[in-house]
Amino acid sequence: MYAHYFGKAVWAGAPISCEQTSVEGIPIFNFLQTLFSAKKIDELKQESVSKGVSEDEFRHFLEYATSFYGNFGNFLSFGDTKVIPRIPASQLAVIAAIVPAADSFFQGCKDAIYNLESNVRTLGLPEEGGCTNYYSSNITKADIEVVQAYLASRSDDLYNQTLWKETKDGKDVLHIRIASSEAKPVETVEFNGHTIEIHTGNYGQYMAGVVANLEKAREFAANDHQVAMLDSYIRSFRDGDINSHKQAQRHWIKDKGPAVETNIGFIETYRDPFGVRGEWEGFVSVVNREQTRKFQALVDAAQTYLGTLPWPKDYEKDVFQRPDFTSLEVVAFGSTGIPAGINIPNYDDIRGTEGFKNVSLGNVLAAQPAKQRPTFLSDADGT
Repeated sequence: MYAHYFGKAVWAGAPISCEQTSVEGIPIFNFLQTLFSAKKIDELKQESVSKGVSEDEFRHFLEYATSFYGNFGNFLSFGDTKVIPRIPASQLAVIAAIVPAADSFFQGCKDAIYNLESNVRTLGLPEEGGCTNYYSSNITKADIEVVQAYLASRSDDLYNQTLWKETKDGKDVLHIRIASSEAKPVETVEFNGHTIEIHTGNYGQYMAGVVANLEKAREFAANDHQVAMLDSYIRSFRDGDINSHKQAQRHWIKDKGPAVETNIGFIETYRDPFGVRGEWEGFVSVVNREQTRKFQALVDAAQTYLGTLPWPKDYEKDVFQRPDFTSLEVVAFGSTGIPAGINIPNYDDIRGTEGFKNVSLGNVLAAQPAKQRPTFLSDADGT
């Protein structure tokens, strides 16, 4: 039941990834969810073909839907380029119209789905010709740097925030939007001649689902570290307090060798064009004990191996923090892409002094094509 409710928390927050990726991400998600909830695929195919959609066109629609769910958005999770359906827009409209509730969502995003103007083809800052939903379209690098300086003055991390700008009474106002299930009164500050408003309650409907399911998972926690971790997660996601999330990660590190391994929150900053705001990610997995024993042997010999690496010691941490290296079988993973392995937490003030965990996602590795060429290896390396 611990894995069950934690998994529900992961998926309750997963639509945040769609919203972070693009403006049209959530409408497309709602369109597909409503369509597939109302009709089984065979039934949908039969009705589509009867209305003039060819079998190839229907297959192209399914390929697009599969790509969307696989990337949890309409941009590649590894590559950041936009994915466009091969089915013509007119034929996709025929499929959407089969379920009126789905069609209402489709009408709100159909133009964006097929839009290939240069400024919406790849993720990036708008002023550099890209698109993003971490920032409003009128945000500039200078705006981001102002807010970054302000948050640095408060020693705040930016992982659970987005940044928007509006004009009030002829003056630009920067909005820091913090993810939380509960919204507090807006705080307004002046910083170096700039007006900044701090808003909580961002992604509120999703965060409420996360909190509710973590509260249920808490009832089935296996030990005190998991209870303390969940309490900190709940505070963070309810109130928007990033320090509570950091505290959760401290307890997570101390929870050595659990049967069910988890993590959740705004974790990786790859998709933020400025590289400081985190993307929603959560996972539930079970430990592969046999493979983990092999990895632990590698950890035991790590300091010996580190001394043979082809770079000076200056590139290593002053003190080697032995990680907990675990092989996991993924049960649920809610984000825009599933990596082969994870090394977290990303908070430098924690990983540099308190430690971290390495996890290898075994069933992700096993799902890769057998003939896929390993990265950075030549044919000669493989012989």
